Amino acid sequence: MVSGVYGGVADRLSLKSCFPIMREMEDEYGSLFKAMISKAKQAKAKKKKSGSPSGPGGWLTSFKGGLYTVIEQFQKNYQDDIACKMIAKNIVKKDDTYTVTFENGDVISCKNIILATPTYKAADLVAELSTDLAHTFNSIPYAPISVVCLGYKKDDIKHKLDGFGFLVPKKENLKILGSIWTSSIFANRAPDGMVQFRTMIGGDGDHESINLSDKELVRAIEHDLDSIVGINGKPELVKIYRWARGIPQFKIGHSDIMDKLESELSKQGNLFISGNAYYGISLNDCIKQSHKVAELITQ
Repeated sequence: MVSGVYGGVADRLSLKSCFPIMREMEDEYGSLFKAMISKAKQAKAKKKKSGSPSGPGGWLTSFKGGLYTVIEQFQKNYQDDIACKMIAKNIVKKDDTYTVTFENGDVISCKNIILATPTYKAADLVAELSTDLAHTFNSIPYAPISVVCLGYKKDDIKHKLDGFGFLVPKKENLKILGSIWTSSIFANRAPDGMVQFRTMIGGDGDHESINLSDKELVRAIEHDLDSIVGINGKPELVKIYRWARGIPQFKIGHSDIMDKLESELSKQGNLFISGNAYYGISLNDCIKQSHKVAELITQ
């Protein structure tokens, strides 16, 4: 689960930062086993279902056109307030005013700034503002990840694909981290008679796969998928997405980095962060953090 969600190596990651509910349960009850028994009893008394140690149960949801629908809707609703293809170069501050310079030479001044970029981009932007802040941003590492989408004829797959997909334990010695059966989860993800796999390869335990050629990448994924679901034919669709710095790693000590980062940000004043490198990597986590930032700015 850890490898699949975080693309990380379990014994390198911080339980407190990755799975805070587990840490709270362990602190309160002494062990996860005792916590699960206690919560199950409490839920039974209230005639409710108890969640898993990592969080409550629920359903996977998306949009008909995929998550890019969110971006399209933002563009539609706020097109007068969004400037695209404006690459920020650096941020400086004088008195209580920030100045942002862009690569095309444009300059804007503002009172508040929200940095919602990857941490390594944020570090470049604040380098002139604070070397300590830049260094703290750069101390959050990333793992490489490649996401390969393959489409097959349904008749070419032996497995019924009646589920979410699978994650791969390290002991299985496969290259892939896991595969999501996208067409089994969401509607309109594949034409009739076709199925789609979205497979992840790489992560903190594998920094070499990102350097494989497209053919080598697909061959490795086909081999591992075949061993699990049984594949008789060749893919009708191949889409490859590579991210050399794809998934932030909440390694042991991440909470200390965040304490330092928040301290450095407070020294600047009116400088805020939002994104998946800080308090959670999921879209839900980012939305929660964005609401908190908005509340801070409007106070």
